[in-house]
Amino acid sequence: MPRTRLDTLILRVTETFRKQAARYGLDPATVEVRYILNWGGYVNACFFIRDGQRTYHLKLTDYPDSQADLRRWQSLHQVLTGRYHAPRLLDWVKIPRTPFAGLLFEYIPGKPADFAAQPEVFAGVLDLLARLHADQDLAAALETDGEDVPTCGDYFLSVYIDRFDEDLLAVAGDLPPFVSLDLLSWMMGETRELEGLARDLPAFQHPAAAPTHGDLWPNNILVTQAGSWYVIDWDDLALGDPALEYGILLGPQWQAGRLTLEGAAALLPQDDPALRERFEVCLRAFVLDQVIDTLADWVESGFAPDHQQEVRTAKEASHRAALAIYREMFPADL
Repeated sequence: MPRTRLDTLILRVTETFRKQAARYGLDPATVEVRYILNWGGYVNACFFIRDGQRTYHLKLTDYPDSQADLRRWQSLHQVLTGRYHAPRLLDWVKIPRTPFAGLLFEYIPGKPADFAAQPEVFAGVLDLLARLHADQDLAAALETDGEDVPTCGDYFLSVYIDRFDEDLLAVAGDLPPFVSLDLLSWMMGETRELEGLARDLPAFQHPAAAPTHGDLWPNNILVTQAGSWYVIDWDDLALGDPALEYGILLGPQWQAGRLTLEGAAALLPQDDPALRERFEVCLRAFVLDQVIDTLADWVESGFAPDHQQEVRTAKEASHRAALAIYREMFPADL
């Protein structure tokens, strides 16, 4: 079945909130729905809902697994809001005549964190991670009955390798004109190389039993003018590996040269040498993710046709930049 067109979805969302305006304290005559272009992909569709007085943030998806992720966030939102700076969740919303459903949140008038200019926020996020990874109550809530706790290797494969394979399959089916078959083959080879490290290194055989946000990079940390900060996008909350979490958080600073490898490693828990070894592999995967994921976004950009050319131009530039960085950091023949 073809995916619901974005213009149709906007129309249905508008209808929904005009009909239910009283429920949310909105004026039905002035309700406006604005699509938020998601530069990270199209699994989710996000919107601002506003009437001139109130503003909400709506996050929808039509993927069943992603809806289950949002439901998990909903079930734990009081813990996440109370302990871990998550935004306040208001309601579960189903959009009639579409497969889309998701969460309605309070609007946060913030901008992505700039750790270089906001060291106090960076320190706060590091403290949050230490508490999150040690939260045994939350870990118990995330356990799945009847399933063994995965290893860090299993978790790495699920977060990176499975996604790389899926993305590369999509890219191969709609090959961008700037991607050669040799480059496609090389990306597949790098994926297999990382898979081998995760399967073979003893450091990856430890259990992945810590609660993890799953996508904690600066764009998912919003800072208001008053200095308050919030951690958003808890969709990927799961038992996982802190090394991968630190790789996502510290990777952008390391990649930009604001942190050396030793400087980044000094911010990790110092009593776990296996975590340090996994962290270095996770940094490599973090950069390769930017090489591959940008291509998948290029292919999927038809979901928002009004923005497609803008997105494709930006994603091509991001892919080329990430590829140059990856080749410099991890030299290999192409």
